[in-house]
Amino acid sequence: MPAPIAVRVARVAGPAVAAGALITTVAVTAWPSTGALQAVPLDSSASVVPSVLAPSSSAAEAARATKADRGTRSETRPSLTAADEKAVMVESAQQQAAEDEAAEDEVAAAKATKKKATEKKAAELDLSVIGSRYTTAAVKLRKTPSKDAKSVDIVD
Repeated sequence: MPAPIAVRVARVAGPAVAAGALITTVAVTAWPSTGALQAVPLDSSASVVPSVLAPSSSAAEAARATKADRGTRSETRPSLTAADEKAVMVESAQQQAAEDEAAEDEVAAAKATKKKATEKKAAELDLSVIGSRYTTAAVKLRKTPSKDAKSVDIVD
């Protein structure tokens, strides 16, 4: 006979309520108390005003001067002639080509180093004996590890 509906609800709701209470307790315990964050009263007689409330006069003046200077920079900047622009573009293209060539040389050197390491490891493996091997059936001994390789001998 199936359990009454109240029992089924209690089986589901009970653990959910317990988990919620645990999570709430942990959150309340871990969260900083409101007493830890207190406002710092401003002393009206103090000569130093926090920088958050009002920027210093020299900083404000520097910011205004920078904004005013931006408008005149384009007027003072010398204009480039078409020949100058072309020379700059050619120089930039030459620098980019030199960087690309250097990158290609680095890649080629890395490939050559990797190839040499692979060849060295293959040569070491060709000359090494890797240990004893046992078999319960006849095994064909081949020159290379391939089914198409020529069979040298049969090991009993």
